[in-house]
Formats: sequence, C-alpha cells, structure tokens
Amino acid sequence: MSDVVAMEHPDDLVSSAFLQAVGTEGYERCGAAIASVWLDIHAALDPVIGTRGVAALYKRSVHIAQGDFPWLAATHVQLPSEIPFDSLTRVFDAQHPDEGARAGASLLRSFCRLLDSLVGSSLTERLLRPVLSNLSSVTGARDESP
Repeated sequence: MSDVVAMEHPDDLVSSAFLQAVGTEGYERCGAAIASVWLDIHAALDPVIGTRGVAALYKRSVHIAQGDFPWLAATHVQLPSEIPFDSLTRVFDAQHPDEGARAGASLLRSFCRLLDSLVGSSLTERLLRPVLSNLSSVTGARDESP
C-alpha cells in the first residue's frame, strides 16, 4: 500500500508538502527550496518523458501560474532547453517570502495538474513519489528535532 493518501490528488500533495518544507526550512530559503523540488521533478521524469518533455510541462506551468504571479515570467524557458534553475532561485528569492511560497505552490500545482491530465492521477502519483518522499524527509527530519 502506498504511503500517499489515495483520496488526495497529487497536485494537492506536492503543493502542500512544498509549503510544509518551506515553512520548516525557513522562508528565506524559498528560492533554493523551489529549485530543489524542480531538480527532483526533473530527475524523476527525465527518464520517462525526457528533458524536453519536462521543460515543456514546466513552461506551460509557468504560463498558467503567472496569471496570479506575473513575475514568474522571468523564469521562462526556451525549448528545448532545461529548466532555468539558477534564474528560478533568483526570481523566487527576490520575492516576499509568503509570495514566493504561494507562487511555488501554485507552480507545482499547475505542473501536477498538467501531468495528471496527460497520464492520470495514479501514474502521476507514482512518478512524483520520489519528489514527495524528498519533501517529506525535509519536514519529517525537522519535526523529530527537540
């Protein structure tokens, strides 16, 4: 049986885990946190859909999320490039911490919804399980501290 609650959609799981991780690590590290999640997403999905596929989903996710967070346009990627991790970190670090956390969650939610629409919830959950595990280990390790 999966560690992930079956009734929650992957987009809710990933965005919630991100918000918990950012809150655990401290908002001043929002840029590093979002870049770390995208590195994990890239590592999990690159063998399945390739670098161009991950970058295309990222690009579309930015387009969707920038409706609420226009400054995300600065993290735009030109295909067939990879996700611009350095500019992603810089752009998020330049925002107010709460704004960066909300935008990161929105970007991840958009990405998960796009992936879900292409491959379904079950496969999306399985593909993103390593990402969730890494996010959970950040919050879990911190929660065990005195």
